[in-house]
Amino acid sequence: MRCRSALSWRWGAEGACPATVVGGVEVKVGPHAAFVPLSAFADLGNPRRVKIEEREGKGRFAVILQGGDAAISYKAELEFRMDVLLERVVRHGEFPAEAWEKTTYKFNRAD
Repeated sequence: MRCRSALSWRWGAEGACPATVVGGVEVKVGPHAAFVPLSAFADLGNPRRVKIEEREGKGRFAVILQGGDAAISYKAELEFRMDVLLERVVRHGEFPAEAWEKTTYKFNRAD
C-alpha cells in the first residue's frame, strides 16, 4: 500500500513515507493544558529528539523537536508563553537560514 502522505510530506521524510510521526504534543503548565493545534506538529516526520528550553521573558519556553536525518533533517521550535502557543518555526537541519517556515498563532481567550 502506498503512503498517502509521501507526496505532501515536508519535514523529515520528503518524498517518502516517514517511519514515525509526531502524533501529538501535550503541554501542561501547572493545572492548565495548552491548546496545540494539529498544524503545529502534523507535518513533522521521523522525530529523533525533544527538549524544553527556557526563553527570555516571563513564562516563556519552547518545545524543540528535531528529526529527519542529514539532507532531510529539521529543527522545530514551538514557543509558548505559559499555556499559550505563540509561534512555530521549523528550519532545515543543514540549511537553516535558507529553508524555514514560521507560523504565528493568535488565540482569543475568554478566561
